[in-house]
Amino acid sequence: QKGGALYFNKGINDEESNNNNSITITNTTFKNNTADYFGGAIYSDFEGLYVADINNVDFISNRAYSGGAIYTSYNKNKTLFNVFNEKIKYENNSSESHGNDYALSPYLINLIKGTPPEIIIKSGNSFPLEFNLKDQFNQYVNDISRYYSNIVLNANIENMDNYTNIEYNVLGNTCYFSDGKCELKELSIFSNVYQDIDNIKLNLTVENNINNNIKINVNKLKILIEKCEVNQIIMYDNHGFYHCEDPICYSFCPVDDTAVCEKSKINNINNPKLNTCKCIDGWIGDLCNKKEYVHIR
Repeated sequence: QKGGALYFNKGINDEESNNNNSITITNTTFKNNTADYFGGAIYSDFEGLYVADINNVDFISNRAYSGGAIYTSYNKNKTLFNVFNEKIKYENNSSESHGNDYALSPYLINLIKGTPPEIIIKSGNSFPLEFNLKDQFNQYVNDISRYYSNIVLNANIENMDNYTNIEYNVLGNTCYFSDGKCELKELSIFSNVYQDIDNIKLNLTVENNINNNIKINVNKLKILIEKCEVNQIIMYDNHGFYHCEDPICYSFCPVDDTAVCEKSKINNINNPKLNTCKCIDGWIGDLCNKKEYVHIR
């Protein structure tokens, strides 16, 4: 259900027509109206509502999933009158998702975790990105009931002419909005060439874009892939893409305490039988659990 009291449907606007539709709402109270979905009192798709004459109108105790009093599906500058009009009063309106008084459908995908301008990673390492939804009134779309869960965000690498010999494998690059958030928790980029690579462009695109109205505050992210650390092992998969791994030693090796795990000289194998458990300075013994003392004569 849309528009508990009034539903302004999208009309056919003929610019050459001399028939100008005019809407006037005066001395009116919208009270205790409800809508299951949008606009407890008013829902609008009508592109001429922005010129409506609104005077002495109250919205009291109206309720809807989005837009407790008023809702429009797109472009508030055309399909909605000025909701900030001083001659309009709002009181005790409520919504479940967003906009107790007024709301629009999702308008902006906002990057909130994974800050530009440049993200530095290693091939195969995940770098989480998190996004939320806002409407055109800059209100967060909480979407508790997941009405907008069909909005999909994709992240893909732009073709790079300056690196024609390099291929990429992007994993974890799709997310759906749930409770108004979209999380790319396991986003990772694998390269097939072992070198530093700069100026990678990660494009963000939207599927199921409502009326093609949803924007993204950052359409492209700049990614830089660095080579593995000196003590990391370069591991290649069956398709030739590599990632970096810290060397693995047996569990009795007190790594990050009194010892370090050093990699073997063999690439693409990470095996505790080949890697070395080495005591840090000041510690000795098979388990690196004995302090080394200097004898002074």
